[in-house]
Amino acid sequence: MLNVFRLNMEPDKRSILVIVACIGILVAYCLGSTIYYEHSISPKGILTVRDFFDRFGEPRSVNIVTRDGQSYYEFTGQLPSWALLVVPSAPPSYIFDEHGRYVAWCSDPGDTINYRQQWPRQNAGGVEISTVCKKFELKEKPVKNSSEN
Repeated sequence: MLNVFRLNMEPDKRSILVIVACIGILVAYCLGSTIYYEHSISPKGILTVRDFFDRFGEPRSVNIVTRDGQSYYEFTGQLPSWALLVVPSAPPSYIFDEHGRYVAWCSDPGDTINYRQQWPRQNAGGVEISTVCKKFELKEKPVKNSSEN
């Protein structure tokens, strides 16, 4: 019979290995989550607003930002899934010029010291997704009619 309660309380080698393995798995999962998240938000291959929509879908929000007297569109990306052990202070931001060309991005604008100084917001209310879709000739997602079930 297995004696669960030992009086000597000395950890045996098997217990130490189990603890080390659990810690190793947790560390590997955290690192894997971070690598996966960074890869999934990377703008690699994105050249235009259409590329953004094709890859990421609709942004969470769109704002107008300015820099050197020019106006740009700031698309706010999605936060990571709850299953990932990644907790950015803010979702990623992607910047596009008036012609819809990709200009810059920031993986975590909440932790980037000069981000808001470099890209100050022009409007507090944001820009409607439908306005962006019309400007860049993108198709909007169809709105589900509640009577169509």
